[in-house]
Amino acid sequence: MSITVITNTEEYPWELLLLADPERGKVAVYLETSTVYVYREGPKVVGVIVIQRQSATQYEVMNLAVAEESQGRGIGRQLLTYGIGQLQDELVPVKVVIKTGDISGPALSLYQHLGFTVKEVIENYFIEHYSEPIYEAGQLLKHQVILEKII
Repeated sequence: MSITVITNTEEYPWELLLLADPERGKVAVYLETSTVYVYREGPKVVGVIVIQRQSATQYEVMNLAVAEESQGRGIGRQLLTYGIGQLQDELVPVKVVIKTGDISGPALSLYQHLGFTVKEVIENYFIEHYSEPIYEAGQLLKHQVILEKII
């Protein structure tokens, strides 16, 4: 197991990135200005986290995904903890923002367990901002939940 940053010469783990955000064009845009960390088991990438600096005092987790066959093993927690740890080298407190769906139960539980608090719910976000409906566990994803943590 290792967590490493992806350099410009490496291939992004698109299969994983699209698990968390199914519109490739949107993902491609934020990848250009973000730091991408991957979780490897041997040569295989089984997890990814994408963090983007929004301002001098704010970062956003743009994408966090774990391969379906590797979920439930704490990999998402390790990636999020590692990514946030990289930001804690800052000299001033910073805000970390995560946006997710309101029916993303395991993700919401993880974020809240790690100290993130819900700041806002945007109704019908996924219906209005995505070209195709998104389903999680057979349910239509509608609302976006915005969580924050000061580190």
